[in-house]
Amino acid sequence: MTQDNPGERQGQHDQPPQAGEEQLRGPRWSSPSEYQPGASRRGGSQPTPPPSAGAGSGGNQPPPPPRVTPPGSAPPPPPPGGGGGGRGYYQGPWPPEGFGQQRDGFWSVVWRTTTRTLIIAGVGGAAFITGMFIFFIIMGLVISAVVPDTEVDPDTLDTQFLFGDRDSDNELLALRAEGIILGERQTASWLDAGFVYGYEVKDQLRQAARDDSINGVVIKLASPGGTIFGSQAIADGIAGYREATGNPVVVYIEGLAASGGIWAMAPADLILADYGSSIGNIGVIMGPFTHYDGVVELDEGILGGSVTTTDGITTEYITAGRSKDIGNPWRPMTDEERDVLQQNVDNEYDIFVQHIEEWMGIPADVIREDMGAHIFDNLTAQEFGLVDGTASMERAFAELADMAGLEGDDWQVRDVDPGLGFLGGLFAEGEIPDGELEELLGPAPEACFPRGTALAFHGDPEQLCWQ
Repeated sequence: MTQDNPGERQGQHDQPPQAGEEQLRGPRWSSPSEYQPGASRRGGSQPTPPPSAGAGSGGNQPPPPPRVTPPGSAPPPPPPGGGGGGRGYYQGPWPPEGFGQQRDGFWSVVWRTTTRTLIIAGVGGAAFITGMFIFFIIMGLVISAVVPDTEVDPDTLDTQFLFGDRDSDNELLALRAEGIILGERQTASWLDAGFVYGYEVKDQLRQAARDDSINGVVIKLASPGGTIFGSQAIADGIAGYREATGNPVVVYIEGLAASGGIWAMAPADLILADYGSSIGNIGVIMGPFTHYDGVVELDEGILGGSVTTTDGITTEYITAGRSKDIGNPWRPMTDEERDVLQQNVDNEYDIFVQHIEEWMGIPADVIREDMGAHIFDNLTAQEFGLVDGTASMERAFAELADMAGLEGDDWQVRDVDPGLGFLGGLFAEGEIPDGELEELLGPAPEACFPRGTALAFHGDPEQLCWQ
């Protein structure tokens, strides 16, 4: 029996591999689940002393290279240096060539990045919303604690300084009548930009009449008209204030006073218009009335229905005042229906004409024959007697002060507080410029009327809401 020489075995391991040998054997190293030097098959373990540096040819081998850890990856620790009868140890460079060179695919990176971004955004958004909610609660509690509880006097107007001499005791009141004229507000809302409620203006004038510090009122009017009862409410308020106090009322037209706007402003002491305004359109309109002639198909789709007819679709308006429905592209209706509705409109028109004749002194025949329901510029409106002149808003207040007997500049103008409350105050400080509140809080609610309502309105009634 031949006995192997340990030195020769060790020397064989120290020899470089022949050509092709590396492909067959490949680099090898031990792992905890494989061979352990000195380990017993029965599970026992005996420590094996390292081989002597001078034993056999193993004493001449170079020291193992230093460890190099690829970025982002930790290779397994290399085994202790070879020699002295060890078996299965890797003797090549460390870390093995190609270790840690794997890269994630493009879509894997995209998916991981997107997932992390969404998680961060979701957590951040939830934290932001929670923080804002807590902030509003705290602010509400602070305001409730700081602001004292005060009882609001229903007969006192809540006003704010507009311009003039802030220290003066002589006050002039500015009221707004801007938008389509309706009667009474149904629900309290910030989203009422574009509407004026006649009964509210009348009530404000009633409250102003009880305030001895107010020496006169300017109503800033910008309206295409609207309901007859709403327009009449404003007119009654103006007449009632004048009668109760003897103080003057000036109407200042800011761009447009048409139809019901003329009705509302008629009792004022003085009417002035801003430059380039449109004034007039004394008339009454009812409609539209739509007729589908020969319906063959009715499609009620999700995004809106459609009607198919054999003889077309007609839309008709009932009007009083020559050319009141100018520009209407539609038409027919039975003679009986037309006569009944026309009589309704004529009655309202007669009242309108008498109202203008009484308060503005314009003869009824001039209104019916010469003015009709046309809209006029400042100069023509002044020639007909609809306005007294053209001026700036400051001039209108100065004229009011003069009519009230106030000397010099010893007066101040106060405006009715819009009453936006706490949340409304978050959007603006002081007075909100015209139109900006509507942009901040969304579109205003629609003005809806029963079909067949007679209106003192200038414009396309189709833009209104009909029930």
